[in-house]
Amino acid sequence: GGVSRSRTISRTSYATPALFAAAIMMHGGSRRRYGTYREDEGAACSMKDAGQVDLACFNTIAHDVDSQQQGTSQGVAPVAKPPNFDPQECRTNIHCCHWCLQCETEDCVSTYPRCDEFFASAFDKCTVDDGPNWVLIILIIVCVLIVVGVGICLARYCYLRQRQLTCSLFIQRQMEREKLLGSKSFEVPSRLTFSGSCTEQGMETACSYDLNIFKNGTFTGTGQDCDGQSEVKGMMVQDGISTQHKIHWIETQNHLRSKVEMEVEGTMTMLPGSSGSDFQIQANYVTRNGSVSGNLKLHSRGTCQTSHVVGIAIGSSSHNEGTNVAVIQGIPCALPNHAIPSSPSPCAVQQSMPLRQSEQLGNGGLQNYAVFGQAVPSSYVRRDV
Repeated sequence: GGVSRSRTISRTSYATPALFAAAIMMHGGSRRRYGTYREDEGAACSMKDAGQVDLACFNTIAHDVDSQQQGTSQGVAPVAKPPNFDPQECRTNIHCCHWCLQCETEDCVSTYPRCDEFFASAFDKCTVDDGPNWVLIILIIVCVLIVVGVGICLARYCYLRQRQLTCSLFIQRQMEREKLLGSKSFEVPSRLTFSGSCTEQGMETACSYDLNIFKNGTFTGTGQDCDGQSEVKGMMVQDGISTQHKIHWIETQNHLRSKVEMEVEGTMTMLPGSSGSDFQIQANYVTRNGSVSGNLKLHSRGTCQTSHVVGIAIGSSSHNEGTNVAVIQGIPCALPNHAIPSSPSPCAVQQSMPLRQSEQLGNGGLQNYAVFGQAVPSSYVRRDV
């Protein structure tokens, strides 16, 4: 059974008794206890019924022994063959039957007259193990190779199909980004630095981004990860509420012989209580060829931005218009050798130089100068009315 090939042989499998006897000796059929006609346990060759074997002894080798007088050839005590024994005496000696069955070579069998016939009459059949069934083994190997080959082809097809779908996703995201009209809430500063992690195929690595954000919601910047530096260009869109924006960008990383592009899509959220100083980005990305995709989780503490100030005019003019309100939008930047102000609330400060009076403009309007202080050197902005 299994990958071993076995077959059953019997007297009818061979042309002569001598050939069958040789096959029996080859497969250990002659090994048994002297004086008995029972084969060893687990032997490949099976003997006939003990009575049949006993009768065969008298019919072949010991044919001149009176079986009625002798009774049986079984159960006799072992007797050694005499040194000068004449094989012709076997016709009257039942021990020759046992000496015959002890033979392990063809020369030994030929020593006793009709020993081969006794062998052929004493044994029924032998189960012969011809060793590995090479035909079956080769067939199994071929089947395994076919299955493995089909599996590899199927896996490759699925991989290429997935890449094709992913490439379509890249194109879809690119088209969506290019159709966007950017917008941002005034809480978003003009510059943000993010740091966090990118995850690809369950492996997490560190990454960071520096973004310069414009009033119309577009932004540019750079990214950095274990593969090197990349250029970023994208768009954010205010998502109904000022604390959340949809964010899209294309990221390009140039290598020595190649260029990698990926489309990134996600949301940027201002964390509660941060007042425009703490933002979080959660996004996913895919490369142009579809070979890489993953997720980004970034966190930023806001940096400074240029403040936009509308203030109270200092001085008097009968032509002043508008409301007398001062507002600073964004996180103000520190000037050289000065700290960022602790409060964004502006206030008028005393100037070392006299305030300039309103000047007449060519179109009939006036220009007033407003002065504000934020724990930094005084500055002024011009407002045309």
